[in-house]
Amino acid sequence: MEDGWGTLCRCRASKTKLMSLGRTISACVLLWTMGACGTGAEAVSVEHGSRFDRESGQLAVDTEQGVDEVLRKLRRVRYRDLPQPYVERTEQNMAPFKKRLARRRYLEVRGTQRLMFIAGRFRIDDFLAHDEVWRRHNATYDQSEPQFLLLDPKLPRTIVRLQNALRRRELDAEAFDVREAFRPPRLNREDGGASRSRHIYGEAVDLVIGDINRDGTADAADKAIVLDLLEHKLVRNRGGIGRYPGSQTIHFDFRGRRARWDSY
Repeated sequence: MEDGWGTLCRCRASKTKLMSLGRTISACVLLWTMGACGTGAEAVSVEHGSRFDRESGQLAVDTEQGVDEVLRKLRRVRYRDLPQPYVERTEQNMAPFKKRLARRRYLEVRGTQRLMFIAGRFRIDDFLAHDEVWRRHNATYDQSEPQFLLLDPKLPRTIVRLQNALRRRELDAEAFDVREAFRPPRLNREDGGASRSRHIYGEAVDLVIGDINRDGTADAADKAIVLDLLEHKLVRNRGGIGRYPGSQTIHFDFRGRRARWDSY
């Protein structure tokens, strides 16, 4: 098992290769304290990501149209066509989830497709369920075994809009990380998620907020900037916002109605 420093160097926050070393370490320390970084096989390989970026020549996705172009590259799979072992292992065949999930179209992700940028420099990988298949793929990037993703396109589109709004204010548009998005029923249960969590249906994302205002500290002031944009510009009355005071975490979703809460 890797020691703490090895894990920090491999954590997802350091995926942005254009960040300076100082900013990378600061972001990793923040996410380490918030529990957003995994250990060993539970963390995205910076080496894999950097090599893919060089070989593919991919650029950051900074428009909503760019998000849609990336999504079109992924094969869509109906619930009834999912591999049955996958459905059973993730408990997506259980009530009350099956009826609602049966109407959804999943995205099939194979091999290095998980390394494609989908919103800014956030990768498809950041939105995948971080289960045992995800951990196994970290080591192999196996093309033969697909991963499946439920993702409301409004989530990555909103992240792009959020980053662009921060840039217009001359703030740090890369000083936050995607901690969780899709969380199938079994993973949701094991992680202690709400029984009706929007994450189960790929309709929610959790962010961890860093030093947005570049004052050298990730604190409530940085979080307030993002919450203000979500509240008044990006989500408004179309979805839910989990504010979780005392932490740097923010949840947002597009449930079609206004919802606000503070407790986990």
